Amino acid sequence: MARTEGGDILGYATDRLKVFKGIPYGGDTTGPARFKAPGPVTRWEGMRVARAVGDPCYQVNDDWKGWTDNRNGSEDCLRLNVWAPIGAARKPVMVFFHGGGYKFGSGGAPLYDGGHLAERGDVVVVTVNHRLHVLGFAFLNDLAPEAGFAANTGLLDLVQALTWVKNNIAGFGGDPENVTIFGESGGGGKVSCLMAMPKAKGLFHRAIIQSGAQRRLRTRDEATEDALALLKQLGLGKQDIGKLPSVAVDELYTAYKKVAEQRTLGRDLTGPFCPVLDGDTLPWHPSDDEALELSRSVDKMYGTNTHEALYYLDFAGLLSTPTNDEQILADAKAYLKKLPPEKDADLRRILDEYKAQFAGDSPDQLKVRLLSDLWMASDTVQKCTAESSLGSGAPVYHYVFTWEEPYKGKFWSVHGAELLFVFDNVDADEMWGESGAPLARANRDPEGDRYRLRDNVVSAWSSFARTGNPVLNSGETWPAFEPTELKTMVLGESSDVKSDYYGSAIRDLFKKIDCGIGT
Repeated sequence: MARTEGGDILGYATDRLKVFKGIPYGGDTTGPARFKAPGPVTRWEGMRVARAVGDPCYQVNDDWKGWTDNRNGSEDCLRLNVWAPIGAARKPVMVFFHGGGYKFGSGGAPLYDGGHLAERGDVVVVTVNHRLHVLGFAFLNDLAPEAGFAANTGLLDLVQALTWVKNNIAGFGGDPENVTIFGESGGGGKVSCLMAMPKAKGLFHRAIIQSGAQRRLRTRDEATEDALALLKQLGLGKQDIGKLPSVAVDELYTAYKKVAEQRTLGRDLTGPFCPVLDGDTLPWHPSDDEALELSRSVDKMYGTNTHEALYYLDFAGLLSTPTNDEQILADAKAYLKKLPPEKDADLRRILDEYKAQFAGDSPDQLKVRLLSDLWMASDTVQKCTAESSLGSGAPVYHYVFTWEEPYKGKFWSVHGAELLFVFDNVDADEMWGESGAPLARANRDPEGDRYRLRDNVVSAWSSFARTGNPVLNSGETWPAFEPTELKTMVLGESSDVKSDYYGSAIRDLFKKIDCGIGT
């Protein structure tokens, strides 16, 4: 049993943990509350059973097993889950934000079960559901400023969740003055945005961004055009905007999907119905000097995986093995849809640099590595460089994750591979549509290197949450990423520190090409 500001809740216990699931952290967001900032929890009478994860935000999402909790969810989705060691007192708190861009996903997905991390890391783990897609990021303010709609309600939900943590987590054995937020992919984007939100300042103290460093936001004009397109898709005009809160959620979602497909233009975290630079909730881009100053005192860890773009290339029909440089360049331009023709020479130069630096890669490995880094690592390295250059700012740590998982008969360090290690689910099956993955891993890794890597990752993440300094289980020192040293921890079959992992030529070309996930 635990007491919260909403009332008493009854969870359950394992040998080592107390577990509470589906805890309300904010008010109902349906009906008149749609598109509004979240309100406080409505108190309940008596004991509320908290043993099952709450609904995710309404979505229709056919994803791989493990990534979803197989429900379409609800608009009434402000729920969180807590795993805490039995007898815990003032333990570090790790609040996880799920991936899925800003479009789909659930903090209750099996992959994000926080039990093993809480137990092995001796921390309190929290996972969160919040409003997504059109429900969390429709920008209506410039169309109806008098209506009381809020911008970036999905992020305001996260601020509400962190406020709940601050006010309640001590009752679960957590330390409200030692909160780490972390997320992967879109969850990393959420962490990036929270570091640029004045309303979130002071609600967290450390941040881990896994494969999701976001540097830019959607503009007000772009987001307003999205809203107008949504109204048109619904057969409504600007004068009908007041009808949006009463549109059936499935009808609203269907219209949103059509608008998003028409207006995405290859963007990832800055496409339609994503966070918007509204001047209030988000007054700055995450890469702006003011945002960097706002989060100056926050300890930070950033990282990416070697083959981030793999299954996105697969979905786009671009995974075939190239036989020459021209094919690699053609696939690169097809994948990086935002890349203008004047960047062609820089693209050819960076390919030459990759061929020299990663000469051991096969042609398909080289292509996937290059496109993964242009899409994901470029923003990460630029964020690390900018934030570590603040002088008296908190330390910044950088990693590259190289462990390879089975995918379509080969092994790759795919997008999300590190999650299996962070949450200690290294033998999970079908994470990327591959049945029989545990056997494939065992055959490739008879010495059990993956378990040693798991121990290193859990130790690094939890020690960072505890002290701001990641320490591997093996005792390997993880130095900070500094402007002169550029130290990177390479996490793989062995874990080693490298200086200037990419090299100055590649880093310069990252800035010139600048076509990443959060641009």
